[in-house]
Amino acid sequence: MKILTDLASILAGLGVFAFFFWFASFVVLLWVNLRFGFQPPAVNVGIEFGGGARFQAPIFYCNESAFDMMDTFRRTAGAEANLQTLGRGINVVALDSQPSDIIELHAKLFKKHGATTIRNFDALNDVNNLIFAGQMIQKHGLKHEICITLMALPPGCSGAHDTPFYMKTLDQIMASGVGFDSLCFKDASGTATPAVIHESIKEARKKTIPAQRFGNADEFGATCAFLCSQHASYITGQNVLIDGGAYPGTY
Repeated sequence: MKILTDLASILAGLGVFAFFFWFASFVVLLWVNLRFGFQPPAVNVGIEFGGGARFQAPIFYCNESAFDMMDTFRRTAGAEANLQTLGRGINVVALDSQPSDIIELHAKLFKKHGATTIRNFDALNDVNNLIFAGQMIQKHGLKHEICITLMALPPGCSGAHDTPFYMKTLDQIMASGVGFDSLCFKDASGTATPAVIHESIKEARKKTIPAQRFGNADEFGATCAFLCSQHASYITGQNVLIDGGAYPGTY
């Protein structure tokens, strides 16, 4: 019993010490930030503020204008915030496909009411349903984030919604010639597995490297060994890129 009591006292003492250590660290970091004006790095985080259900809900359930909501959001967030909306390809914010003039009007009005970026997706990954909507998004000065739609198939089903299927969709997007500012892997149903997401993003990243693969530790080590050897004695002040051609230029 005495051993347990002594152990409890030791743990309590360690807890008090840990708290004061954390508090002292916090005070020191706060002083450093105030004294030297350090700021955290800026992160361009998009904020969802309209489109899809977020656009429909004020109209359907609140008898309010979704555009008034978007205007208020923009005033509150400020001019520099990246405010994003969701567009369903040729359906835009409707529940069925729309004619071309409505698709263009969607981009025009969302630009007018404060959108920065429209995330453009099609639930079936039919790239033809994304092209015209994407063109109108860019025509009216918005950033176009084109999507590959992810979801898991029911157990026992196969033939789609795996990494090869998503890479085929990406190839179709690139072949279509539609311009875009960013690419989003959108889990439309919350069912995509982490393994498939990881593998799909990894394979997509490889497509941006001319060598079509990632480097390995041996290749990096061999380059470092060469630069440290007598064979590189006449090389001075150079930057050596070991990236399979990913950087589009030279130093």
